[in-house]
Amino acid sequence: MQDHQRTGKPTHDVVVFGFGRSGTTWLAQIIAAAGLELIFEPLKPDQVPLCAGWKPLPLFYRASDDFPWEEDFTRIMNGEIRNEWTIRQNPGARRRVFKFIRANLMAEWILHRYPVRGVFIVRNPLAVVASMIREGWSLPPGWVRGLLKAPRFRDPFFQSLPGVLELSERELSETEARAAFWGIHNLIPRSIGLWSSIPLVIYEEMCRNPEETIRTLAPRLGIPVTDEVLDQCHRRSFMSGTRTGKGHDPTTAWRRELSPEQVREVVGVVERFGLGEFLRDL
Repeated sequence: MQDHQRTGKPTHDVVVFGFGRSGTTWLAQIIAAAGLELIFEPLKPDQVPLCAGWKPLPLFYRASDDFPWEEDFTRIMNGEIRNEWTIRQNPGARRRVFKFIRANLMAEWILHRYPVRGVFIVRNPLAVVASMIREGWSLPPGWVRGLLKAPRFRDPFFQSLPGVLELSERELSETEARAAFWGIHNLIPRSIGLWSSIPLVIYEEMCRNPEETIRTLAPRLGIPVTDEVLDQCHRRSFMSGTRTGKGHDPTTAWRRELSPEQVREVVGVVERFGLGEFLRDL
């Protein structure tokens, strides 16, 4: 990993990648508890006008890719874009942890261009879809179907997956659209080898033993395992959900929240993406 000369910093910042509703905020807050400034979702266009005109789901996975908004993105990575939305913990700390759900498809480019250490978190898609429904996240099925047909995704990544190609040629239910969006965000990083170059955290494993997960992860991210870090392991994130109460188990709640038909739809889509190993506890 090369140092980015423009920053002049001797240490590396940390970037948390992952799909929405997958534990990215929780993981970022734990890392930030080691004394890092938490920069939260700086690519959210309605909160950060700088990136409002960027193309959704930018795909840049080679160091040589020409990213049209690189100058503005460098401002983000230098911590220059600061408001109540982006700065969430330890403002002004020397190191930063960036929490992204909109940069999974440009993660390789980020790792090549900036002095950061990355980590990717993945959660059971059944739990993710249930959480999206619970929190009112909607995705237009027609828009997701358009992504499945987009040449920048179709030829390099979906061409060898006939099940995904079939999905792109028919109407999708809202549940299928949510599952397919999860599939895009996880299939592509895996296909380009990202998961073999940075730590991959499984959300359910972190839920079962968060301290062990963080103790294993900490040396690779260059953070100390302090009492504050271990304490944060057992606290809910500020994005854990407005409709979850005491006794809510985020690893099993989907069983009560999804109908049998919704389960079948999610499983069918995920298996078409070749990501069936993440369908845990069926």
